[in-house]
Amino acid sequence: MTDCFADNLAVLQARYKQLAQRLQTRRLPALKIEASRCGKPTIQRNGKFLHSAYDPAAEAAAFVRAQNIQARENVIVLGFALGYHLAALFRQACALNTVVVIEPDWDLFHQALLLNDFRPFLAHPDIIFCVGMEPLEVMDCLSSRAVALMASRTVLLEHPGSVQAAPAYFAEVRQRVLDSLRTAAASVATVNKLGQLMLENVFGNLPAIVGSPGIRALRGAFAAVPAFIISAGPSLDKNIHELPAAAERAVLLCTDTAFPRVRGAGIAPSFVLTMDYQAESARHFAGVDSERVPLLFDMEASPAVVTAYTGARFVSATSAPLPFWINSLCGDKGIVDKGLSVAHFAFAVATAMGCEPIIFIGQDLAFTGGVTHAGGTRSRRPSDRYDNGRLLQVRSELTGESCETSMDMYIYLRHFEKLVAASRRRCINATEGGAGIRGTTAATAAEAVAAYCAKPVPVRERIEALRQAAAPADRALVRAGLAQIRDLVGRLRRASGEIIGLFDEMLRLTSRPAPDWQQVARLWEKVKPLSRLISGEELLLRMMHPFIMESMMGIEHEGGVRAREERLAPDPAALAADLKHDYALQQGVQRAAAVLEACLEKADEQLQGERP
Repeated sequence: MTDCFADNLAVLQARYKQLAQRLQTRRLPALKIEASRCGKPTIQRNGKFLHSAYDPAAEAAAFVRAQNIQARENVIVLGFALGYHLAALFRQACALNTVVVIEPDWDLFHQALLLNDFRPFLAHPDIIFCVGMEPLEVMDCLSSRAVALMASRTVLLEHPGSVQAAPAYFAEVRQRVLDSLRTAAASVATVNKLGQLMLENVFGNLPAIVGSPGIRALRGAFAAVPAFIISAGPSLDKNIHELPAAAERAVLLCTDTAFPRVRGAGIAPSFVLTMDYQAESARHFAGVDSERVPLLFDMEASPAVVTAYTGARFVSATSAPLPFWINSLCGDKGIVDKGLSVAHFAFAVATAMGCEPIIFIGQDLAFTGGVTHAGGTRSRRPSDRYDNGRLLQVRSELTGESCETSMDMYIYLRHFEKLVAASRRRCINATEGGAGIRGTTAATAAEAVAAYCAKPVPVRERIEALRQAAAPADRALVRAGLAQIRDLVGRLRRASGEIIGLFDEMLRLTSRPAPDWQQVARLWEKVKPLSRLISGEELLLRMMHPFIMESMMGIEHEGGVRAREERLAPDPAALAADLKHDYALQQGVQRAAAVLEACLEKADEQLQGERP
């Protein structure tokens, strides 16, 4: 090891232990390093220099200057090579937000750390290394950080030598990076558009939440009992006939999408689960006999399903701000991480109940046979009509063959793999098709039933006994909590309204030919205590997140929240621009407060009007 490598490794060891361990255990790279005309090392690939043959550092500095990268921007670097451009980037631009380094060649990355001191950028507080990853793995790596990347401008820094050396790889990586950012943009848009709906759903479900037993009553109730997670993938058609043999010998957790198909086959699952916040999800229940099947619903699920359901109901909360608060008011119904899809929700429920093994059926996560879902479901259509026909090719963990899937299904797949790894439960993939799930053991549905469903279990009786034993929440305490939070929302709304009025007055004063800056400063002194009152109510602001997220992201994009006193300069145009996002934030608080007040009032009326 050279001194450079030891110094670089010390920084990595402190902050990126897995990366450092991988580098420590690798053989030294056997790459042919050449001296450039100025004496600095360079390298060739396929007869072309990745860096200048004359002065690689000067070339990198000029390249980075031409990108016009600004402070507080995100930078995604395509190609590391010997890293001259990274060193130049960190010499030129400080205070960057997230930096992502994508390099397919471990030997090159290793060699670069041997040759140059990269401690300044290795010590950056928010850097992500995607070394030796396939393009889909890069997308997976970015997906967990993509919303954060959306908070400020993201620059794609494509190192020319690296891209020319591996054009096919970087062409796909570029697409996957853009896919991640587009997915994040869609997530932000979804929260902006549907955040109010999710909030209204929780309050609309409040009478059902109060009166229903929770997932807490089911915790550990089926320890060492097998569970089948029944999803609506195309392969369900070929093995649904195996499920009757598992009834009363396993817990059958059916997703809402698969419910019409399962009930149509005469099977009564132990639970049907729903978490979709849109009323359209009610189509999965229309005309389906649900009398013998308890519904397990997430608090944010559509009331169009929950309130209309004729069978027994159980409820589950999450750690999201509003469900968490409602759950605390209702005496703790129980919390699980519902994940990204109803099948993830079912996996969390199976884990909470203590089930083992957990057996997947119909969990294709791919478009087996060119269709999206099993027959008899309300979502089935040709795969080329899914997501505007933008499909991915993934290698099946079951067969090793390539299969078609969509971007969201791929993200669900990777999330499942994380859940399986974290659960430490024995997981059996009896789907018999699709992408497969890493960490599971493959079996046919018949083999899974034969191996794990030999012993009868009084599943239905036990669920009913637990439902009967669970006490409903105290309506009086719930109503008192609603009244308390309603008073607080009113205080925030009034404070926000006063701030908006003060902002208007400040802007009016600064529009004059000779602004009175002392009067502006006095107005700002009035803003500060009101602003502290609002910022001190963290729980409410987190509930209001969908209404204020866009303006908060705008503030972050403009450089973060700084002390307003420092921004008050004798420049009317600058002040108007500076207050723009603050003004939008207060308007978001106003909108959120109005919606919250209406929801709280309606929820209280519903609780008052229903019998205990």
